[in-house]
Amino acid sequence: LTWWFVCEWLLPGSFNPLLSRLAVVLWFFASFALASRWNAARRQSESLYYVGSLLLLSHYGYLLHHNAQDPNWILGAYVLVFALCASVASRRWLYALAVYSFAGSCVLIAVNAQLRTTIFLPGLTTILGLCMTVLLQRVRLLESLSENTARFQSLFDATFEGVAVHDQGIIVDVNGALAQMFGYTRDELIGRSADELSAPEVRERVAAHMRSSSGSRYEAIGLRKDGSQFALEISGKPHHYAGRLLRVTAVRDISDRQRAEQEHITRVHEQAARVSAQEALRLRDEFISIASHELRTPITSLLLNLEVFVPRWRAGQRDFETYATRVRRSLRRMKRLVDELFDASRLDAGKLALTEEPVDLATVVHDVTEAMAEDLHRGGCGLTVHSGGDLHGVWDRLRLEQVLENLLRNALIYGAGKPIEVTVGDAGGRALMTVRDHGMGIAREHQERIFLRYERGVSVRNYGGLGLGLYIARQIVEAHGGLIRVESEPGEGATFTVELPMQPSERPLVLQA
Repeated sequence: LTWWFVCEWLLPGSFNPLLSRLAVVLWFFASFALASRWNAARRQSESLYYVGSLLLLSHYGYLLHHNAQDPNWILGAYVLVFALCASVASRRWLYALAVYSFAGSCVLIAVNAQLRTTIFLPGLTTILGLCMTVLLQRVRLLESLSENTARFQSLFDATFEGVAVHDQGIIVDVNGALAQMFGYTRDELIGRSADELSAPEVRERVAAHMRSSSGSRYEAIGLRKDGSQFALEISGKPHHYAGRLLRVTAVRDISDRQRAEQEHITRVHEQAARVSAQEALRLRDEFISIASHELRTPITSLLLNLEVFVPRWRAGQRDFETYATRVRRSLRRMKRLVDELFDASRLDAGKLALTEEPVDLATVVHDVTEAMAEDLHRGGCGLTVHSGGDLHGVWDRLRLEQVLENLLRNALIYGAGKPIEVTVGDAGGRALMTVRDHGMGIAREHQERIFLRYERGVSVRNYGGLGLGLYIARQIVEAHGGLIRVESEPGEGATFTVELPMQPSERPLVLQA
């Protein structure tokens, strides 16, 4: 159009109708408009351009026929043919333009006698020869570049992962896998903001990753065209291209993987629940057996003493002190077992509360050891108490007595006939109480387990008890904000250490199982 305006300005008297010019120009504008609006026309935009070029050549031949007497129009024909050939990127269309131009020139020579006496045809033949010589190598390079581009696009679309290239968050290119993953076409995604492909709740995190230079993988939630969401694994890295800093992002749909992982976790939990239920049943049966045995022993002793006591009472004998002592001992043992069961049940319900008051720990040790003197003597265990004097704190007195009694009875069971040492002291503002026996000791692999409910370090067949004493002791100590630990080696006895804060701090007042 510009060329024709120049001709109109330089050659005002020439035959150059406006309507014919507008018809050719409207063809090109219509082709560009269609290609920008419809994908089908965009894919055929090159063919539409070449058809327009042939239309332009035909129209110029029409103008040349009417302006044959002016050599400027002949020169314009040379310029037009060379310019159109130089714009071609395909050998097929280059050959088509050359043949069409030569054939059209022959037709003009045949119908216009004035052109026969000019150098139009030889000049045009020379121009076409130059085009075929000079431009053919360029066209071959363009075709090679087009083939490489098509090959790259084919490989780009064939990848299993979705790949997107974006410039400052605006999508520049995507492959077919990513477009299919999100339910869009490739053309719908190009030019769209990458933020629109992620769920609103993760967009800030995804945007932060896109701005960073890190190539690490991360998980996010994708948003499809239909509004559905799915799990993604994303990785990306910056890439410099043509003076721009782009970011190449790989996207993988991990919905199936997460579903499989969740199913695996569910199966593992179900299996663990079954194993736990079976173990709970085993422990229940074992506990019922132990509890029955432990309760039967004092009851049997009580019945035997009563069977001896009743005939002697009927016979008028009154030496009942020995029998009363045995009965009292059996009843105390039954009470202790029942108390342990009751405390364990209250721990399960979280209802074993502390009643704190000022307490002298040394007095607690004195009272408990004095109350257990008979049991210690009967077990053949000599007791030594090391106390650094008064040691005052705010604790639940009855529960601390229960802790010490449980530790001493544990020493009596596993260290019978051997001395026991109790030490009370202060260490850095915290009260320490240790109970050391010289019994069989505890293997390292059992030292944590013995503080669990119904657990022992040895077989229940050889030693009695419900397996609740150390468990209850630990719960009481931890409820005071303290800790209890054991140090032992097999054959070298065991040392249990209780560490307590002097004053009540932010600690639970209700014991939790």
